[in-house]
Amino acid sequence: MAAAGAATVGATVAAAASPKSSENVGLGWMTGDAADEPKDEAETVAPGSPTFPATPAAVLEKGGKRDGDKIATPPVPTPAPRSPKDDAKGRDDADAAGAQLAKEEIVPKEARMGGASSDDPAPAEDADGPAPAEDAAPPRLHPIPPEPKPSAAPPTESDSLPARIEALEAELAVTRETLNAREAQLLKSASKATAAAELELALNELRDKLAAAEHATGQAIKERDQWKRQYEKSGDNAMLLKEKDAIIQEVMEEGENLSKKQMEMEMRLRERAKEIKDLKEKQADLVEQAVAAKRTEFQADLKSAMARAAKELDEQKSYYIQQLTSAKTAAAAAEAATDSAARQTLGKQRKEAEESIESLKEQVEGLQQALTRASEKAAAREERLAEDLRDAEQRLQESDARHEELAQRLPESTRPLLRQIETMRAQESERAEAWSGAERAMLSHVAAAEEATEVATAAQLAAEEDAADAKSQVHDAEAAANRARAEADAARKRLQEREQQLSEERARVEAATEAAAALEGKLRALEDQAREREGRLKQQLAEERGRLEAGKAAWEREGLELESSLAEVKDKLTDATKKLEEREEELRAANRAKTSVDGDRDTVQAALDRAARSVNTAGSGGAELAVMRATEELQRQIRSKEVEITIVQDRVKQLEASERVLSDELVRQTQLMDEAGDPRQLRAELQELEGRHIDALELMGETSEENEELKDRVQGLRMEVDRLTEQLAAAMG
Repeated sequence: MAAAGAATVGATVAAAASPKSSENVGLGWMTGDAADEPKDEAETVAPGSPTFPATPAAVLEKGGKRDGDKIATPPVPTPAPRSPKDDAKGRDDADAAGAQLAKEEIVPKEARMGGASSDDPAPAEDADGPAPAEDAAPPRLHPIPPEPKPSAAPPTESDSLPARIEALEAELAVTRETLNAREAQLLKSASKATAAAELELALNELRDKLAAAEHATGQAIKERDQWKRQYEKSGDNAMLLKEKDAIIQEVMEEGENLSKKQMEMEMRLRERAKEIKDLKEKQADLVEQAVAAKRTEFQADLKSAMARAAKELDEQKSYYIQQLTSAKTAAAAAEAATDSAARQTLGKQRKEAEESIESLKEQVEGLQQALTRASEKAAAREERLAEDLRDAEQRLQESDARHEELAQRLPESTRPLLRQIETMRAQESERAEAWSGAERAMLSHVAAAEEATEVATAAQLAAEEDAADAKSQVHDAEAAANRARAEADAARKRLQEREQQLSEERARVEAATEAAAALEGKLRALEDQAREREGRLKQQLAEERGRLEAGKAAWEREGLELESSLAEVKDKLTDATKKLEEREEELRAANRAKTSVDGDRDTVQAALDRAARSVNTAGSGGAELAVMRATEELQRQIRSKEVEITIVQDRVKQLEASERVLSDELVRQTQLMDEAGDPRQLRAELQELEGRHIDALELMGETSEENEELKDRVQGLRMEVDRLTEQLAAAMG
């Protein structure tokens, strides 16, 4: 632009110097460096460069006289005011400069200097416009990456969350200080850039002033033409030309000075642009170095934090594993204790039940043997008695027939004897009826004993079935316990394998804070579950106590029932003793009857003796023989009756002995029942043991469910760790 203005001024001066040809004239000073300067060397600096104040060259007002003639001096040309187009262009340039300063980028543009031709002077309006510039690629600025937040250290048992937050805030403060130092350096470089922008603004002002000077030059050329016409009219062209030449020379000198200043300013702008470029490169290098240093520092901090987090996680994991193992050992110990206690109680109860069953079996066998012996004896006795009865009936019939014959044959003196015989027969029939009643009573007692033995055998069978069921349940419980132990061992092995896998994956744990928080939440949940389980155990203990109290109450009720049953047994024993006393009275009566029979026999013998004496006195031989035969027959019958009486007495003694044996067996049975307890109580105890066994199985099932839940939690933790590692890897990438 300065070269174009100088060319325009030179063209006007040449035109004024040669009135014949005012065109196609070149200035001599344009053939120098300014004229030979290539077009591409000039740089058009972006708007917004710093400006330096420059005073426009004043146009001197000179007047002169030639040969005493007074020549009127033309008015001094004043610079024309700027057009609204120029003002709008300046505002646009200022807005663009502000935008470029906001972006912190200075884009150099190569401008081409337009060579002014001697033939066509450049108009003043063209000087205002910017020269075309080649688009240069802006310098590559390295963006400052966002500073990643340092990962907070995972919570430990000793370090609380506020302390870790304060540590993180301290680290952030250190990073802020480093960033502030970097920002101060950037501000220094930006101040240098603003100085360059001020230079550019000063250059723009100079350009504006040069444009005003060119405009004034145009006005001067117009005035020169007017003066030339006036000079031609007035004839004083020489003086006017000299004055105009002097004015033009001054203007040209001023333009040359302005062009030199513009060249100096452009050189300074180039130097400043180079400095700015160097500063930008240095700034980018510093930013890269700072970012690299910060990145390395952050990576070191991150690695140390990861190491601390991994260490703390290992410590927490070992601590929680220890707690888990201790809880497992405690649960196993409690389970073993309960199992051993249950087994001991079951063993004791089983032994007691087996002993009671054995004793009951022995008693039942003894009762059965005694019953079989008694039944065999009773059958043999019945057969003997039946045979004796048949023989007695036959003999009775024979004796009746003989008695009738004898009665027919005997005289009336033997009728008292016959009446005595009839009374004896009546007494014998009464005795037979009493014996049949006693026999029926004994048979009823035998039937009752058989029923009692059947009830005892049924109770024995039920007890044996209950014992077999209890044994099968115990075997099932032991098998279930073994299966549960095997499952627990397999779960422990799988848990150990998972723990080994977790130990292999510890290196990838990078989000320790969230993982630790999750672990704390899960541990709280585990503690809550442990509390709930403890509450359930307490509730079960209270229920067991209630069951024990209920069992005690049932035991007391059963004791009362046993006491009532014992009272009934005592009543039965008293009835049996009464019956025994009645039987003893009957035996005494039988003995008295025997004595009476002996007395009757004596009386009969005496009567027979008297009859024989009477017969002898009568002197009848046939009658004496008949009486002797009758007496022999009567004696034989009496002897048979005595044998029958002895047999009956032996039978009574045997029945008394069997009654005593049965009473002893009844006493033993009551004692055994007292020792063994009520079968209902045994059944209730077995049911209680079954309930305890079921509760133990439920507890074992709960432990297996807890193992499954722990497996699921470990799997969830592993997935969470993988997700966090992927997120951290993505953030690092």
